[in-house]
Amino acid sequence: RGSRCFNLESSVRWFASFSRLSLNAEVRSVARRTNPRLAAVVVGGGRGIGLGMARTLIENTSNRVAVVTREPSSPQCSGLQALQAKAGSRLIVLSGDPTDETSLRQVALSLTTLQDEHDWTFRLLFNSSGMLHKQERKKGPEKSLQDFTGDWLIESIQANTLAHVLPAKVLLPLFEKYKSLQKGLMKQDKDNYCPPVLASITGRVGSIEDNQLGGWYSYRMAKAATNMAIKCMSIELARKNIAVLSLHPGTVATDLSAPFQKNVK
Repeated sequence: RGSRCFNLESSVRWFASFSRLSLNAEVRSVARRTNPRLAAVVVGGGRGIGLGMARTLIENTSNRVAVVTREPSSPQCSGLQALQAKAGSRLIVLSGDPTDETSLRQVALSLTTLQDEHDWTFRLLFNSSGMLHKQERKKGPEKSLQDFTGDWLIESIQANTLAHVLPAKVLLPLFEKYKSLQKGLMKQDKDNYCPPVLASITGRVGSIEDNQLGGWYSYRMAKAATNMAIKCMSIELARKNIAVLSLHPGTVATDLSAPFQKNVK
């Protein structure tokens, strides 16, 4: 239970293998035989864990990848821009706000076009959206109750909770094509059937039972809400043969956790 800071690459590879994304050689070969255009959507893929997942999928699988990020042309997304240049047509980058349903509807239209015109078949929605601090505004986790403000709580819930629930609502219909193609396999060979996967990066920091230190009011509350939303989705979507994962990354060496890494090993 000690605090550790994890390497981004190793964390992303673990997430990928856990959600059965074809890092295993045998699964990769099956994916290539059955459908060379299996695809993933990575929301929040401009940098950090989301970018790491997009890179892992491009470099280790035959999957197509669609990355959704707010400002793909910004300097902060230079890593994504380099990956796009390397990946070519296998990587599509879309501008979209995960907290705005109208923006997400436009993203969904673009992804539907990829399905219909380029035969992409989506089987993963990976969401790494999140916000812990705003360095330029000197805003971050509260150390005490007196630091708490309603505005920061609302902003935290929008960035950490709404940004996971809305993309699930709007983009999950993209899984229908994959499910229809796999319906026969699900009946014939349930052990080897890989369901479509909705995976969200959340965190143990949202656990009520695990909270031993206090503080971080807004972030903890937002993560607790996200965990509850994902639990609700897992119950509902299990009836539709969709796997829902809530993934705890620990402290990973990204910009989000950079101000807080000095106290971890």
